[in-house]
Amino acid sequence: MRKLLIVLLVFISSLVAGCSFNKGEEDYLALGKEQLEKHEYAEAMKNFSIILEDDKNNDTAKAMYLQAMRMSNALDYEAKEDYESAIRELDFIAQIKNGSSTIKSEAAKRKDTLKKSLNDEERAREERKEKAKDSASGEVERVESEARRHATTTKKKESVNKYIQDDEDEDEGGGQSSKPSQSQPQQPTQPSTDGGANTQSGEKTN
Repeated sequence: MRKLLIVLLVFISSLVAGCSFNKGEEDYLALGKEQLEKHEYAEAMKNFSIILEDDKNNDTAKAMYLQAMRMSNALDYEAKEDYESAIRELDFIAQIKNGSSTIKSEAAKRKDTLKKSLNDEERAREERKEKAKDSASGEVERVESEARRHATTTKKKESVNKYIQDDEDEDEGGGQSSKPSQSQPQQPTQPSTDGGANTQSGEKTN
């Protein structure tokens, strides 16, 4: 009888211990899930790790652990403006089974927001490239225009200088032909002999 009582006590103790262990696991799981959905990812991962140390096959704890880790990684990438890496982390969450449906929904919404940010960033980058290209093209056109204007101005100056030089050469040539030669002075005009004699005769006659 005493032996039977001892066996019953051991059996009951085993059941109580088993129930206590299961209850503790459920408590850790519930607490970890609550922390996960409050975005307390580090604390949630600690509680899920406690469960997985004793029960590596607990798919729910494993799934929510991965959700917490990936969400934490996504936030880190987003803070660094590495949107592509953040989106990859969020994509991974969508493929996890047995996890928190709340976190899956949040991850999907966050992914859409980051995609929009990534598209806006890409669009802004392309606009900056186009503006830089237009600015460079405008600068090239301005330089070419100034070069053409300078060449035209230089050509006009050369034409004017040539015209002035030609005009001066013509003036110098015309002046020499119209001036009397300095080396050959003009001879005084000699009166006609006949005319002079007649004039003198006339004066005498009168």
